[in-house]
Amino acid sequence: MSLCFFHAFVQAEEAKKRDEEREKEKREKEKKMTDLQSQLSETSERISEVIRERDDLLAQNQNLQTQIQQREKAIKDLEDRYRDLMMELEELKKKRSSGRERGEKQIQELESKIDDISKQLAANEAAKADLEARNKNLLAELDATKKANDEILAKQDQIANEVKASQSKLDEEAKRRNRMKAEVEDLKKKVGKEVERRRQKSKALLELQKEVQALRKRALIEAKARRGLDVLKINLEEHLEDMFQWRDLHQLDTEGARLEFNLEEVLTELTNKSFEDQIEVLNDRLQSENKNLTRIIKLKDTNHELKEIVEKEGWLYMKQKKSNPWTKAWFVLRGNNLFYFKDESLKAEIGKTSLAECQLVALKAEKVEDANIPVKKFFITKLTVEGQKEALYLGFGSLKEKSGWAVPLKSKVQNFNYLRAVEKTNSRPDNRILALFGARDLRSCYLDNSPIPLEGIEAITSVLSLHDLLDTISLVNANLGDNEIKLLSESLSKWKLKVLNVGHNKLSSAGAVSVLKALGTAANEYLTELHLNDNEIDDDALTILAEILPNLPKLKVLNLSGNRIGDTGVKVLCDALAKAANAIPALSLSNNNISDAGASSIAALLKGTGTIVNVQLAGNEIGDSGSEIIAAALADNVSVDEVDFSLNRIGNKGALAFTKLLHTNKTIQTLNLSGNKGIVGSEEILPLLNQHGFFFPSLIFTRVV
Repeated sequence: MSLCFFHAFVQAEEAKKRDEEREKEKREKEKKMTDLQSQLSETSERISEVIRERDDLLAQNQNLQTQIQQREKAIKDLEDRYRDLMMELEELKKKRSSGRERGEKQIQELESKIDDISKQLAANEAAKADLEARNKNLLAELDATKKANDEILAKQDQIANEVKASQSKLDEEAKRRNRMKAEVEDLKKKVGKEVERRRQKSKALLELQKEVQALRKRALIEAKARRGLDVLKINLEEHLEDMFQWRDLHQLDTEGARLEFNLEEVLTELTNKSFEDQIEVLNDRLQSENKNLTRIIKLKDTNHELKEIVEKEGWLYMKQKKSNPWTKAWFVLRGNNLFYFKDESLKAEIGKTSLAECQLVALKAEKVEDANIPVKKFFITKLTVEGQKEALYLGFGSLKEKSGWAVPLKSKVQNFNYLRAVEKTNSRPDNRILALFGARDLRSCYLDNSPIPLEGIEAITSVLSLHDLLDTISLVNANLGDNEIKLLSESLSKWKLKVLNVGHNKLSSAGAVSVLKALGTAANEYLTELHLNDNEIDDDALTILAEILPNLPKLKVLNLSGNRIGDTGVKVLCDALAKAANAIPALSLSNNNISDAGASSIAALLKGTGTIVNVQLAGNEIGDSGSEIIAAALADNVSVDEVDFSLNRIGNKGALAFTKLLHTNKTIQTLNLSGNKGIVGSEEILPLLNQHGFFFPSLIFTRVV
């Protein structure tokens, strides 16, 4: 069938080509016919013109014949008269004797007349000769015209015959073309049927492929999901463990809520259900446990309030309208509410503000004009509750007093905001974040190895903003992207951070730039460690890092391994490090996209500085020439004691470049060249292995295939 289809396709192409040639030949013939018709028209016009000229010549000839006849008649009359005169002359000569004198006079008259007649005869002869010559010329022209007319008629007959032959050929070609069209149409119908059959076959095949792909995808999903069943079980158990911890920590009565993970019960519920229904059941169970955990967390605050557990209390000044005077009240923070009383006995309650739907806004400081108030100005915080018209204004006599109340109040409000956010997304509250809301004087925050969504970052940023003494933030492997890190970056300049670790995330250069600008736009005298390793940062971020590096004089650790940094970014960084006043002892650039060109920039830095101790360049694209350049740069270096060139593209030539270096440079303690497939065993590399004073922590031989 494929051969038939191919043959049909070839015939169709040949027919198409023949049609094009016939169409071209037809156009040429039509053009030739047009030219012949044009010539025929011109010839007809020429014949008409020649006929008109012939008629004119015939008319002229007739006129000349008439004139000749008239001349001949006049000549004849003159000749007759001449004869008569001669006869008279003879008679007169005879009569001369009788009347000589009278005769001579008459003779003279007659001679004069004879001369005139002779002249007239001569003129008539000349005119006759001229007319005969003109007639001869006209006859010659008439003969030529007749000959040309005959030629034109012959040519006209020839053209007519050619036109007739061409028309016959065109008719035959049209018939042949119609036959070819019929064959092509028939062939098209056959090809169309074949194409439709193949289309149906392809469609069926595509549907089968989709079904196979869907089955494969389903199998893959099922395989992943079956592995996820264990994860779901672990998550459920973790939820229950969290609930146990919250219950035990806060001594909550869960009113008989199911707190054990009964595997048999779950398996019974999953019996006779499809795989999708099983996943849905487990997901519903997980979401239900999320809600239980959120409910238990809220029960803690309710329990505190019921048991009258006071978290903060003291005297403060307040007013409920901005125009009202300041009054003194005893404030108590308990559970979800802020109570205010007339005195410490707690008997006369003025009112309470629910912190669950509350917003806190810091206002400008205000001078105090009341002489009964012992302070000169108040630092004011405004509390507003959704749905209530009246607000609560709190006046603090000092920043210390304001801070003492702001931390627990804002922690409460932010706690409720976070719980609402996770409840809205139906996700699990992060106990680590919840613990931050109850922390006081927080100095470090470690939230590693667990994904933190955007609402979690918002909560972390808001609660950490309350702690001025914070010096360490670690969010390693927290699944952070650019949106999350940009939100965190807005608050980085508020803290005096010494350590920031956001490694093993999903930051691009845009996210890294937001971090760098927040940390180094102004002079930062605190930051000592910055970990941006194992992200998706490229050369663009290195340009900003080079610009802010002078503003980070205390920076000692800069980890950029595991990114997408190339030669351009490395050159910018090395140029900046060469000019930096502070010494960064470790050059951590493993697992990037650095080639021999980037190695040249690193070599220039190592040659010109004596502060770098550790050079980490594993997992790049450095070859023999790059390793030779760096080995030469390290020849006189007395600071570097560890060099890692593993998993690059170094061969025997590049490895041998370190032979002389290890003999002459006594500072280097460790050289790692493992994982370079270009280093192949041969006598050539024996000098590299003959290194006195070094041992091999691992020595693995892999046969070259």
